[in-house]
Amino acid sequence: MRTPCPGVLPESHRLRVLELDVTRPDSLTAAFAAAGPVDALVNNAGVPSISVCEGTPMARVREVFETNTFGAMATTQAVLPQFRERGSGVVVDVTSSVVLGHMPLSAVYKASKMAVEGFTASLALELAPFGVRAKTVQPGACLTTGFAAKATQGAAPDELVPAPYAAFAKATVDDFMGQDVFTEESDVAETVWRAVHDTTGRLRFPGAAAPVPTRSGSPRRSKRPAVRRPRARHLRRPRAPAPMTRTHATSRPRAPVRGRLAVRRDGEGRRPRVPGEPAVAAPRGRRPSYAEAVRLLLMSDTHLPKRAKALPDALLAELAEADVVFHAGDWVDTATLDLLESRCRRLIGVYGNNDGPDLRARLPEVAHAELGGLRFGAVHETGPAQGREARCAARFPDLDVLVFGHSHIPWDTTAPGGLRLLNPGSPTDRRRQPHCTYMTATVTDGRLTDVTLHRLPPR
Repeated sequence: MRTPCPGVLPESHRLRVLELDVTRPDSLTAAFAAAGPVDALVNNAGVPSISVCEGTPMARVREVFETNTFGAMATTQAVLPQFRERGSGVVVDVTSSVVLGHMPLSAVYKASKMAVEGFTASLALELAPFGVRAKTVQPGACLTTGFAAKATQGAAPDELVPAPYAAFAKATVDDFMGQDVFTEESDVAETVWRAVHDTTGRLRFPGAAAPVPTRSGSPRRSKRPAVRRPRARHLRRPRAPAPMTRTHATSRPRAPVRGRLAVRRDGEGRRPRVPGEPAVAAPRGRRPSYAEAVRLLLMSDTHLPKRAKALPDALLAELAEADVVFHAGDWVDTATLDLLESRCRRLIGVYGNNDGPDLRARLPEVAHAELGGLRFGAVHETGPAQGREARCAARFPDLDVLVFGHSHIPWDTTAPGGLRLLNPGSPTDRRRQPHCTYMTATVTDGRLTDVTLHRLPPR
């Protein structure tokens, strides 16, 4: 603690409270000397900030970063020599669910926490050869920690939120306080415990329920876990994919795996399914929890109605089973977008080079989402095959999985840094390929499994 206070924590022979100010090198040295050997470092020191950027004094900005960002780096540097020499240890950086989406009145605070997210992701790669792990825990909003009071301490409200922003700030706070679910301290403690003992290679651990940021920026009431939000931005590195046995009663065993990509001719062992409830970016109906499997359907380059009159029936039947559908661009017509929006539980799409103004007005060039603990991106073009892994890893350093299109050529590789690249081909325009294709996959607790390329029969 920066200022140890008797009675804050229960007395225990297993607990020793030391004074530590992460912004002071002498305090760091003294605390680690007194602590002795360390097995796990949890960086939980933090300075909150609620304000608009224009009203935040630079002194306050520096104070936030000194503790939230530089303090985490300093304590990590102090403990790494013993971790590295011993060949074990774990660093857990406590960030915030604010990193998962857009949240107004938190520009400075979010920037400090996003910096820690990036720091920890790179740190994990640096330490892996020494058997040392690095994780982040992302708590949601908690009303019992005094965060709001500390966030404005020492500054006048009209300074932090100038008059022109007052109405917007009040509406944002009212909306935020009207949500149904908040995080409790015990949620975060249990998540930190899981992160410390995790040996699966997972990087990020959502702390508990949190407000879901909308496109407009203000949070929406939600009982979904913090990880389940429409547009996440920064993703973690995956572990190597592992096979998963299908459990659907009518599914036949997977075809033999060729590398990582299972290939199955569509129609074998599949029954037609009725399309599911309509929903678009804010899904309706059943949504899988974080622990449940998230079923993915990947397609691209449909080029309707130029290359085909309609999407294949087998592909349409998959829509009802998929929790999330990706389309990596080159729709050509808006009717296909309308169709998928009406039938998909959740649709993640981007525009391609052949898509006109109507589609570009409705779709982004690059889309991001976090699904089941993995952070996905979608884009249409990635350039020529040669050097693709290196280019994409450099362009999307925080993604786990990138879904792309354009070439009409199925693709499944992993970049040296861990980025998984998937191109499902085209279900309607095979070009020089022997078959029209699409992909399905499953995400379970931070793992991408059962990646399957489906070959459609000739039309």
